[in-house]
Amino acid sequence: MRHRPRLGAALPLALLLAGCVSTRPWRECPRPCPDGQIAASEEVRVVSYDDRLLLIDQPQPGMDEHGHFIAGSGITPEGEHVGVVRVYDDEICWIETRHVEAGRVAANVVLVPLAVTAAAYASYYGVDVTDAPWLIDPQTGPPHCPPGMPRLRQAPAPPPPAGADHT
Repeated sequence: MRHRPRLGAALPLALLLAGCVSTRPWRECPRPCPDGQIAASEEVRVVSYDDRLLLIDQPQPGMDEHGHFIAGSGITPEGEHVGVVRVYDDEICWIETRHVEAGRVAANVVLVPLAVTAAAYASYYGVDVTDAPWLIDPQTGPPHCPPGMPRLRQAPAPPPPAGADHT
């Protein structure tokens, strides 16, 4: 058992990995999520009323005759790219946005070298330090539609401008 003291030292170092701060945390957004917050996000996660999760990469807010929507490149929790999607506000039960937060980047300047050292020690001694899939937060799990969440009523699309051709 000559590796036991080193393994005992590697385990606390591996725990430092948990100290790394995500520079792009998921943040809940009130429904309907403001256009500015959506446009400033790199990604949004939306959960439908039937509890289906979808990631929208490079989201852009928009409005058409059916109402307000979020458009972008859709990705399932399994990582399958489903192409360009439009998800309307009245279909969204839960929404979270994500973008780089400068304060968290600064915290990682200190934590990342420690985590790299911890990962090296842990992998040398066979300790698994892999994380959960990128779409799911390993601490909270996947987001869900809370029971009893009321549906938003879709605001009607604005009327066409006066003098517009209605043909």
